[in-house]
Amino acid sequence: MKKTLIIFTISMFSIVSAQNVSTKDGGTIYSSQNYVVDKSNFNDNYYIDKTYKKANVQNYSGIREYRYNAFTDDFEYKDGKNFYNLDKNNNLEIRFLDGKIYKYLTFINLNEEQQKGYLELLSNVNAKNVLYKSIRITKSEIGTTSSYNNMGSVKFRTSINYYIGNDELINQVSKSNKELAKVAKENKLNLNKEQDLIKLVDILNKS
Repeated sequence: MKKTLIIFTISMFSIVSAQNVSTKDGGTIYSSQNYVVDKSNFNDNYYIDKTYKKANVQNYSGIREYRYNAFTDDFEYKDGKNFYNLDKNNNLEIRFLDGKIYKYLTFINLNEEQQKGYLELLSNVNAKNVLYKSIRITKSEIGTTSSYNNMGSVKFRTSINYYIGNDELINQVSKSNKELAKVAKENKLNLNKEQDLIKLVDILNKS
């Protein structure tokens, strides 16, 4: 897991309207709802991996390079000198050439609240139960501001959560779930370990 980082800075995020992005032959790739991101607002602490990697996006033309911003929960891409975020459409699927798959889905957290966001698929997408993973980065001020520079100390925290379900119903993995706890105990699996969760989902799909 990424280590907590402390920096001394104030970061602001702004967006402006974006025009359509077009191919060389004049065909539109992305809708005008995508928005331009000011490069000066990028912060390396917002990324688990800041490298742009090639991927196909469902219903979009061609292959582009994307990276995931775990602070804003956005997939970013470049076009010329501009930087854009993908539209957050329900069930939008992003398939990276290295094998990773992400989808924009609705899921239920431990507080039984409905949320939306990008989840990484960790098991067979066509199975009745799928294991998903979310990585989010948050920040909070931990120091007092200085009368000289008005700059506060900021702490970044990385949270990793796992979910099981399908496109219709996805719930966060919890030890209080009796069914999951029973299967885990019978098969000596640890619900806090990713590889054990993959095995657990495989068992559920075979039952």
